Order: sequence, then C-alpha cells, then structure tokens
Amino acid sequence: MWKKVLREYFSFSRKERRGVWVLFTLLMFLLCWRIIEHKFYYKENLLSYRIIVHDEIKKLDSTHRYNQWVEQKNKSIKQRKFYFNYVDEKTLIDLGISPKHAKMLINKRTQGVKVYTVDDLEKLNLNDSVLIKQLKNRLSFFPSKKYFQTDYKKYQSQTSTQKININQADSISLEQLKGIGMATAKRIISYRERLGGFISFEQLKEVWGMDSARYESLLTQVYVDATIVKLNINYADVSALGKHPYIGFSLAKLIVNYRLQHGKYNHVKDLFKIHVMNEKIFSKIEPYISTSDD
Repeated sequence: MWKKVLREYFSFSRKERRGVWVLFTLLMFLLCWRIIEHKFYYKENLLSYRIIVHDEIKKLDSTHRYNQWVEQKNKSIKQRKFYFNYVDEKTLIDLGISPKHAKMLINKRTQGVKVYTVDDLEKLNLNDSVLIKQLKNRLSFFPSKKYFQTDYKKYQSQTSTQKININQADSISLEQLKGIGMATAKRIISYRERLGGFISFEQLKEVWGMDSARYESLLTQVYVDATIVKLNINYADVSALGKHPYIGFSLAKLIVNYRLQHGKYNHVKDLFKIHVMNEKIFSKIEPYISTSDD
C-alpha cells in the first residue's frame, strides 16, 4: 500500500527528472555565485572604500600640516629681524608696519637712502616717534662698533727694534721671545696664516695653548700692523672660505651657494641677505673679506 502511495506522489517521468536536475543545478550555481561574490567582490569594494577614506585623511592631514607650516612661518617672520636695506614691502607689513609707512620706507630706499646703524634712521626724516620705535624693535642694524678694536695704530711709530711685528715674524723670531717656545711659535704662525693676519691682541688668545701668562708676556714684546690677507667672497670657493676660523664650512657653503644663485656680491654687507648672518658674525669676518667692487 505504501509503495503504491509513494509511486503515485513521488514518481517522475523522464522529462520531469531532467527538469528537477536543471533546477537543482541552477540553484547550486546561484548559491556558489553568491558565496564567491560575497568573498571577493565585497572585499574589493571594502578595500576601495578604505583607500578613499585613507586618501581623504591624508588630504586633511596635509592641509593641517600646511596650515601649521604657514602659521610657523608667519610666527618666525614676526620673530626674525631684517635689515632695512634688504627687506621688502610685504615683509615690513608682516612685521607690523602699516602699509602706508611700509610703502613710504621702500620709496625712500629706492631713492638711495641706506640705513646701516640705528643713527642712520635720521636719514629717513621720520617725524613719527611710534614708527621710529617700531623700526628699532623690528629691524636689525649693523654694529656701531667693530668686533675687534684694531691695535696696530698704537704702534705705528714704534720701530721693530723695540718690538717685533706679529704679522711678519717667523718662527725663529717668535722663539726668541720670552715665554714663547718652538711649539707655541708654530701655533701662532699656523693660526695667523689661517686667519689672514692679526688685527688685535685679543686674537692671540684664540691660539691653542695660549695661557694668560704667555699672553701678557707677548703684549710687551710684539705689535700688530695692517698687513691683512683678505678673501674675495666673489671668487673664493667653499674650501678657501671654510678654512677661515671665523667662517667655517657651513657658512662658507651658504656664501658660495648664494653667489651661485644670485650673482656676485656688490658689497660685503650683501652677506646680510643670507638668513644666518648677524651682527656678531659679520663684525668678526668683515676685516678679512672683500669683493671686487670694494
């Protein structure tokens, strides 16, 4: 009886069985496709979304960093001091000078007015005390006094029989001086050659091994003259400039690179166009540098 019932309800003809197999195969194909799509296509989309989000974050981060750089740059401009002869109108405004006054100052400079020291501000004929105070606080000026006070003028009238010329003496002459041995004499000559000549007794203290006793002894036995060997900053290379005790290789590279980018220096004071230059460095190296137009 049960066999009869099963045959009646669950028996299929050949066509029906083929149809069932086709339907089953189609269902399996769709199921497999769904699994494959979920596993690979979804991951690709997710990866694309992640890349897009990452790019947007980078853009925001770059914008933030750029804004920080601009803010830092503006802050450094306000903190940094510039020289009147080399500053432009925009920088004057950034330093807090009003646009009207900034334009007026640039016009005066164009007319040939040069400001080197604080006293030179009188050349601008400014009647505004507030503006003058701003300029004194915001601008840098050349030193009114040189780093070394030259001593050779004091001894021009003295003869070599009384004292020896420290810039001309050889090692034998120096060794004959009280308190100066062979090693100290060689160090004095070596430093003198690197320096280009002594212009002040104070420079003798820079010789390695020079103690106070030797220094005091030398003061009574030597004198300095104006025999100075200068470096032409328009032709000297990094090696020649870098060997000078007051310049060094870092500054020498900046001096040469600026010359290569902007052309020859018209005056030694053009070194202030280099951002690291300041009054102390310039006043030390000024006696030892020159340009073809000096």
